[in-house]
Amino acid sequence: MTQTAEIASEIEGRAQTSGGLKVKIVVLAAIFVGGLALFRWTPLSQYANPEAIAGFFRGLGTPWWSPFVFVPLYAFGVAFGMPGTIPTLAGGAIFGVARGMLYNTIAANLGALLAFLLARYLGRDFVARIIKGRSAALDQKIGEHGFGTILYLRLIPLVPFNALNFAAGISRVSPRDYVLGSLIGMLPGTLVYTYFADALIRGTGEARREAFLHFLAAAALLVAFTVITGWIRRRRGSNALEENEAPE
Repeated sequence: MTQTAEIASEIEGRAQTSGGLKVKIVVLAAIFVGGLALFRWTPLSQYANPEAIAGFFRGLGTPWWSPFVFVPLYAFGVAFGMPGTIPTLAGGAIFGVARGMLYNTIAANLGALLAFLLARYLGRDFVARIIKGRSAALDQKIGEHGFGTILYLRLIPLVPFNALNFAAGISRVSPRDYVLGSLIGMLPGTLVYTYFADALIRGTGEARREAFLHFLAAAALLVAFTVITGWIRRRRGSNALEENEAPE
C-alpha cells in the first residue's frame, strides 16, 4: 500500500507540475501576442511612434531627468511588444547622436534582458519537456554556441527584435551569452537608427548643407549595414554547405 501511495503521489505531482508549466506558457504567449496587439491595433498605437514619443519629451523641454523616464519606458515597452526601432528613433530625435546612442543602448539591452528573463521563467521548462530528438539536439547546439548565435542574429536587420528576445529565453542560451551577444550585436543597428533620426531632425529644423550631409551619411550607414549583414549571412550559409558536402 505504501508503494502504491508513493506512485500515486508522484503521478499527482507530475500532473500538477505539467499543469503549472502549461499555465506559464499560456501567460508567456499572452504577454507576447497581447503586447504586439497593444502597440499595433489599439489606441495606444497612436502614441507608440517616434514622433509622438519625441514630441512628448520635447514638449517638456527635455529636462535633466528625461533620460530617467525615457530609459524605463523604452525598456518596458520593448519587453512587452513595442518594436525596438520606434523608441530608438525617438531617442535619436530627442537626445542627438551621442546621448541618444548611450540611452538607446542601455534601454534596448535592459528591455531585451527583461523579455529574455520573462521567457526563461515562463517558457523554458515547458519547452525542455516537450522537445525531443533532433529538436533537442539543435537546442543543445544553440546553447553551446549561444554567444555566436545571438551575435549573428542581432546583426541581421530582418530578424525581429522582440521575437528573438523571447525565442532566446526559451532556448538553452545562457544569460551571459545572451547579454554579451545582444550588447555587441545591437550596437551597429542602434547607431544607424539613432544617427538617422538625428539627421532627420537636423534636416527638417535647419535648411543647411551640413544637415543634408548628415542625412546622406545616415542613409549610407543604413545601406552599408544592410549589405554587410546580408553578406555575412550568405557567407555563413556557403560555409555550412561546403562543410556538409565535404567528403568524410
